[in-house]
Amino acid sequence: MKRTVLAAGLAAVVTSGLTVATAPGAGAAPTTVDYACQTSTGGTVAMSFGFEAEAPDPPGTVTLFNSPQLMNMRMESAVPGGLAKSAADDGASMVDVSVRTSFSDAYPSAQTSWRTSTFSVSEPVQLGDQSEPTSRPFEGRGTHSLLQSGVNDLRPGDLDVRFGFMDADGAVVGEPVALTCTTPSAPVADTVWVKSVTFLDLLVGTDNWDEAWEKRTYAYGQPIPVRVRVGAWNTTAPAGWVDLTLDGVARLVPLDANGEAVAMIPGPADRAGYHTVGATFVPADPTFYGAGTRSHPPGGINYPNPASIPVTFARAKPHVRVTGTRTERRTKVHVRVVPEFASTPTGDVRVNLRRLGTKEHWSKTQNIRVVDGRSRVLAGFGRLPRGRYKLVVKYRGDADHLGSRAFEKVRVRR
Repeated sequence: MKRTVLAAGLAAVVTSGLTVATAPGAGAAPTTVDYACQTSTGGTVAMSFGFEAEAPDPPGTVTLFNSPQLMNMRMESAVPGGLAKSAADDGASMVDVSVRTSFSDAYPSAQTSWRTSTFSVSEPVQLGDQSEPTSRPFEGRGTHSLLQSGVNDLRPGDLDVRFGFMDADGAVVGEPVALTCTTPSAPVADTVWVKSVTFLDLLVGTDNWDEAWEKRTYAYGQPIPVRVRVGAWNTTAPAGWVDLTLDGVARLVPLDANGEAVAMIPGPADRAGYHTVGATFVPADPTFYGAGTRSHPPGGINYPNPASIPVTFARAKPHVRVTGTRTERRTKVHVRVVPEFASTPTGDVRVNLRRLGTKEHWSKTQNIRVVDGRSRVLAGFGRLPRGRYKLVVKYRGDADHLGSRAFEKVRVRR
């Protein structure tokens, strides 16, 4: 049995109907099957038919814009010699042929749906010399519809054949001959593989698809919520993953049974300029579903992919802890600069200490040290005299973080 990968929606020809199948792209001639065709008067005419679906070679892939999707098919047969001679004896020199049949395609194999296809000869078939009964081959074209991507087993149905005869001037000769050709059996004539490019929607920063185009500004280090949905027309959601990228750094997220994926991706590694969040579908079965970033039918909504997001400064706040608040101990100010999101503040911190009720004051500026991913500063002021103090800690910010202040009241006891 021939298996041909067919791009849904392209002019494609697979061996369909009554043909011996070969490997994709092999291009072997179809094998025909004999029919016993009945005329309207009860006579029997023997005919053979073969059907071949026309597929790109190598097979292409296009979006399944709607369903059913048409594929082009080719028919091969011959006008029986006895019929040709009889028409020639009546003054005919050519014959016009049309064939109407139905194919079923099962997807999966337990389900069948019959749809009608009509094949017509593009030009009249010349009868030629009929001094002896001589069959005349003809070839016709038609279309057949496929419901969805996946494996489609094609089975031929009965044929309705019509021969119309004409003379050399194109005038009709006699009455047309109508034949009913019963399928001798209903084997799988071909297995057509229909591959579809799926559509993918990307939503950044919101769960509302109507807000997809609203610009949102993210702070440096702020996680970015992302929602993706993947589908294919008139079929179940394809299984697979979504490759989410932020500035080229990829993260593979699985799709659920509904073809959706939700993720929080870490914020950008730097603040400057705009950053891009993108998504690409990675199919679990690339045989039937193509990978891609976005593809929609005409008139459909194309959500931005990749989406461009601006990144601004993140807030960071100094957290202060004071030790050594006895006159016999050395007073130390411990500062940890805590970012709003997952980032690492750098720069320096200025610590001002003023003894209330006096003009005494002390000031220290220290560079931040990053220890175990935390931004820390330690400022020592030695042994302080008894009294009340006002502590002002100022983080000056850096290229990615805004500056901020913290205030503390400190009391040094004996």
